[in-house]
Amino acid sequence: MNEDIEKIFKGSLKISNKSIPVAFMDYSGKSEDFIVYYNDGNTPFFSSENDVEYSKNSVVFNVYTKGNYLPIVSKIKEIMKQNDYDWMGDDGDLYEPDTKYHHFVVTFEKLRRII
Repeated sequence: MNEDIEKIFKGSLKISNKSIPVAFMDYSGKSEDFIVYYNDGNTPFFSSENDVEYSKNSVVFNVYTKGNYLPIVSKIKEIMKQNDYDWMGDDGDLYEPDTKYHHFVVTFEKLRRII
């Protein structure tokens, strides 16, 4: 799954003339806007003759910004749809007063053929 996300984003999300870093699990750079993703599991989805043929992989994106997260989330959804991921939902709006970051979580799934 990580290889797929790395291939899709190549380390950043480009919106207008801005490049927003996309990192696995942790971001330690200095950008005011950034995205951290992680895999949220791989579960059997479809079986035939006692063999699992498809699995369902989940990936979660955490968007951090001190500005408006909506254009970032919209762009992530657009890109993920183009790469055959299904949008599974958003979590509620979060605001972290200690860092002054808006934090928004969006989840996607993709079916993968196993055999």
